[in-house]
Amino acid sequence: VYGAEREVYNTEKTKSEPEKAKWYFEAPSSYEGDWMVAYDALISFDLGSFAGDYSEPDLFNDENDIIVLECDMCPPDIGKRMVLRTYPGDDRYGILKALNSESGEVHFETRLNEELGWIIDPMNPAIPTREPKKCEFVRFLAGITNFRILGDYLKKHETIGLDNVKIQIAKTGERSGPPSECYCVQPGV
Repeated sequence: VYGAEREVYNTEKTKSEPEKAKWYFEAPSSYEGDWMVAYDALISFDLGSFAGDYSEPDLFNDENDIIVLECDMCPPDIGKRMVLRTYPGDDRYGILKALNSESGEVHFETRLNEELGWIIDPMNPAIPTREPKKCEFVRFLAGITNFRILGDYLKKHETIGLDNVKIQIAKTGERSGPPSECYCVQPGV
């Protein structure tokens, strides 16, 4: 888990007060490295809510970076952080609705490509976010240093479980890996 209780709760440490920061499930260091072969791969996971009030929309966090990928060695033109983000009132992936359902469970999946809502987050409010271009996405995947999944969808207390995280590369006979136009024709240049 990325984000300790002392960071998540206010200094009074009451569960009724709004949290100071969001927390994430963080993949172990074995996930670091070159993910280029995972371009256009299916990334999926299951979330389950064990506690929390999802019935009041004003309790939802304003922005939710559902998945966060970081690349510490990426050049400034690509950025160091890529996220799959939702905004207030935006539940296009159905996560909040599912967490509020009777089962409190949701299966989430998306693809690792530039067409499905990923944005480059410059982590600077003075610089606007933007969608990556195809080859920028591939270059970013070449140096993943952090992989996180959001576990905190409410401004107040909740308990979330994460299971079945998968990065599924194309099936036999299907194309996988980066598009040919993104290969470097002059390595080292």
